Amino acid sequence: MTLTTVVKHRRRRAPRPILGAVSGALFGGFVALDLQQLAIWPLDDLSVFGLPLLGLAAGLALGLTRPLGRRTPPPVVRVILADQQMPPEASPPPEPPA
Repeated sequence: MTLTTVVKHRRRRAPRPILGAVSGALFGGFVALDLQQLAIWPLDDLSVFGLPLLGLAAGLALGLTRPLGRRTPPPVVRVILADQQMPPEASPPPEPPA
C-alpha cells in the first residue's frame, strides 16, 4: 500500500481596515461613556470626540497590519491511499529534484 501526500496551501486573509476603524471608534466611544459614568473624567469635547478618534486611528492601524493571529497559515495536508482516487482539485505532488 503506497501513501501519497497532497499539500494544499491556504490563502492569506486580506486585512480589514474598515472593520478595525469602526470597531476602534465604537470602543473609544464606550470608553468615554464609561469614564463619565464612573466619575473619572467629565464628558467634555476631548472625551466625546478625542477618544473615539483615537480608537478609530488605532483600529485602522491594527486592521491594516493584522498583528493578531498566525503569520503563515498551516498547510492543509490530505493523505490519499494508493487504492483511492485523487480528488479533482488536488494535483499530484511535485517530483523531487534528481
